[in-house]
Amino acid sequence: MVLPPEVSAELGWGLLAGGSWYSRRPTRWLKGLDGVKDFDYGLYVHEEAAQAELGHSWGGRAPSEVLSNKAFYREAISRAPKMGMTLLAVASRPLPLEDLTQ
Repeated sequence: MVLPPEVSAELGWGLLAGGSWYSRRPTRWLKGLDGVKDFDYGLYVHEEAAQAELGHSWGGRAPSEVLSNKAFYREAISRAPKMGMTLLAVASRPLPLEDLTQ
């Protein structure tokens, strides 16, 4: 789930990661038509707080260098309480609550 750019800019959020969660992955031979997608998600971070927390370690580097480094994500997760992160998930189908908690 990716918010429209104007919405995330108004909130001061930057998209850190996004994707989809499947309870049954699609297979290639059916061109993905047999998969069961449960929800789409986006992990957002408060940009100003992230710059304050991560800027000393990662500032001034090329985005390709930072985003390909696993240490960046480890540090981002460890500093998440100080930065403020939001996980936004949108169901792709009706989901019983017991399916989500297992």
